[in-house]
Amino acid sequence: MIVPMKKLRLLCLASDTDTTLSALRELGAVHLDPMQAPTSAPLDAARQRLDAARQALSILDDEIKTHGAASHDAAAQAKDADDVVERVHTLARLRKEFEERIAALLEERATILPYGDFDAHQIESLAQHGVIVKLYRSAGKTPPEPPEGVWVFPVSRDLTGAYFATVALADFSCEACEFVPHHRPLSRVDEDIEQARADMAHRQAELHRLTAARGNVAAEVAGLEDQIGFLQARAGMGAEGPVAYLGGYCPEDAVAAIRRAAEQQGWGLVLDDPAPDDPVPTLVRYPAWARLVKPVFSFLGIVPGYREVDISSAFFIFLSIFFAMIVGDAGYGLLFLILLPYFRKKKCADADPAPFRLLYIFSACTVAWGILTGNYFGLDYELLPGVLQALRIDWLLDQNHSMTLSLALGGVHLTVAHGWNVLRYGRHPRALVQLGWIGVVWGIFAVARLLLVKAPFPPWLAPISIGGGVAILAGLVIQRQWMDLGLLALDLVSCFGDLMSYLRLFALGIASVKVADAFNGMAGDLGAMLVGAASGPGAIPAVLLAAVGMGVVLAVGHGLNIILCAMSVLVHGVRLNALEFSLHIGQEWSGNRFRPFSRPAGDTAAATT
Repeated sequence: MIVPMKKLRLLCLASDTDTTLSALRELGAVHLDPMQAPTSAPLDAARQRLDAARQALSILDDEIKTHGAASHDAAAQAKDADDVVERVHTLARLRKEFEERIAALLEERATILPYGDFDAHQIESLAQHGVIVKLYRSAGKTPPEPPEGVWVFPVSRDLTGAYFATVALADFSCEACEFVPHHRPLSRVDEDIEQARADMAHRQAELHRLTAARGNVAAEVAGLEDQIGFLQARAGMGAEGPVAYLGGYCPEDAVAAIRRAAEQQGWGLVLDDPAPDDPVPTLVRYPAWARLVKPVFSFLGIVPGYREVDISSAFFIFLSIFFAMIVGDAGYGLLFLILLPYFRKKKCADADPAPFRLLYIFSACTVAWGILTGNYFGLDYELLPGVLQALRIDWLLDQNHSMTLSLALGGVHLTVAHGWNVLRYGRHPRALVQLGWIGVVWGIFAVARLLLVKAPFPPWLAPISIGGGVAILAGLVIQRQWMDLGLLALDLVSCFGDLMSYLRLFALGIASVKVADAFNGMAGDLGAMLVGAASGPGAIPAVLLAAVGMGVVLAVGHGLNIILCAMSVLVHGVRLNALEFSLHIGQEWSGNRFRPFSRPAGDTAAATT
């Protein structure tokens, strides 16, 4: 349910601004609507501190993830949070500088290494005494023929060519790539690399010790977030002389508490119904049984507009069905049910349990659908126990029946959307249009079934479809919506396309079964090939090798299939709810979430939804 809101205007003495905001924050029931752009020097400074603290916290979290948290370190834990943040940034900067220096030194070393450890100063000294020494690299395996009076000394060779030194008593040149010596020998470069690595390890150790102070930084982030919320609220208030004022929205069921606070604090308070063009935030309170779908909305980042409808119940029911049909395998569903408790306990003990509960329901639905269709890891029907064979409904295995079922499910889904609108609009002519679309949807269903599976158009459905079209025309004429009337043909084509979209349930379900069957066949062929190729003493090792090979193929194949199914649910299962269904019910997901002015740990929206 989308909670009804009241528009709020509050007046207080400018000298009581901080007291007023503190009281409102404790109430945690008002979504503030700034009276002016919230900008101020303290706010900007706090935001900069928050950015720095968040970056430091991220660096510490990466360090903990890579090397684990440091053991109890009283000195680190006693540090002031600002000092920890500053030191973390310094160490991270130094670490990056050392990484860049080491990378440059390694590149320098790779350039010198093929010529060995030499001293460029000695080469210069020899040149001053008339002995010319030059270093070269040739593309061939051997050095080229040197000019007369030049001695060649091979040094090394690799895949890129041959490296050699040349000596002469006069200046010369060779047909090869000359290397101009650096002023540091290879041994000095190696020393610099070791020193840089030691320095970086020292800084890394210090950074690791600071992970013991992560709690200080996390508390600093929370405190700054709270401070910024307060400063932002204060900067967004308006003022006229000695009077300050603010605006916002609150749930209707919080009005009594706000009025009591206004009497105690001496505020001027005005509460009205929002105007049609007011940007009212949306607070959704889900029914207990449909609350499980909330993580999906959070993941997608979609919020219904204040004047739209809460479709969470329909979203939850149909997404569960779509999940089951797309995955389509009872074996996969059982695997999910087995693995979910492990991941919940071992990997995500502190995570929100709602997504896991939702996945339990999706998995149970998948098991039920897989039993009805007789799909268990893509195994051949003949290999299943008799009890599982008896539970299969053969009608579902017929391709025409499966397509018809997908289209019918789409018809029901879109009928729910338009029927919902009929109830919303009551006696308004718009309800007549929505009622007409229900008849048209089922007429389109019959046409689609005729085209796809050659099923005859039911005679009893013709008057319903025609009546639906007449109802749409009448409703549009009564409302004088001439543009919508002109676009009716395009709307009919769009409705046909929307209904056909539900065939993806049939196609994706078939694809999941076929992929599982294909990998089973690959595993069987591999095992037969390995066993058949061996005889005599090598038979037993071949059987073991075949078992391992088949296990790898099955694990990789079914794992890949599960990943593809999960992606299909996200892309297609969610789409049918968030796009096709939403378009027919008129849902634009244009809302902004209700965010009450409160302390971070006291989010009213989180507590009431």
